[in-house]
Amino acid sequence: MNLIKYDEQNQSGENLPAANVQTMEGFNKMLNEEVPENDIEINKFAGNSKYLPISYIQMLLDQFFVGLWETENFTYTVVANELIGNVTLKYYHPFAKVWLKREGAAAVMIQQNKGANITDISEKIKNTLAKDHPHLLAACICSAARSIGKRFGRDLNRKLEDNYDSFYSDMAAAESVTATIEWEKVLTLADLKNIWNANPDLHNNKQFIKTFTYHKNKIKK
Repeated sequence: MNLIKYDEQNQSGENLPAANVQTMEGFNKMLNEEVPENDIEINKFAGNSKYLPISYIQMLLDQFFVGLWETENFTYTVVANELIGNVTLKYYHPFAKVWLKREGAAAVMIQQNKGANITDISEKIKNTLAKDHPHLLAACICSAARSIGKRFGRDLNRKLEDNYDSFYSDMAAAESVTATIEWEKVLTLADLKNIWNANPDLHNNKQFIKTFTYHKNKIKK
């Protein structure tokens, strides 16, 4: 199997080394490792929900992307007694050699005097926005970072979780196991059936099954 290579030029035309898919998938596996239990914080004021502090997220961004990340387009609006914001998180992928973007959104409460009507902004606590505004930005950054992978808290508080599979790397391994099979000549379901019948010793081989299924789905499309 010929591994896909990323274009050696980015949008600006700068010459960059190509990264093969197996390298990319290895990095993605790291991004999708489970968060160590000791690193998870509990928010007692939000139903004991799990979260990762902004300082932790920032350090992860520094570690994975060697400090090459930034935010842009931070915007916010006031709705009743809440600040609702959006931000774009940009980071430089160390293997693809391109800048990627993730969008994040969040809302935080504007602290008000006790008993105040939520629509009465004049009742906000003096200078509360000095901490509410940075809190909103931090929440937006955390929201954007979660989409990068499980390591950034993607599956915290979710009932259903998915695990990352190295599809292309598995395909490469599968085709090395079945190197004598001419998969490029498989054009019809009849061709696949012939391969299946000719290789009974591989019927329990997981790599063979993956490759077989891949080509079957490819024909169906």
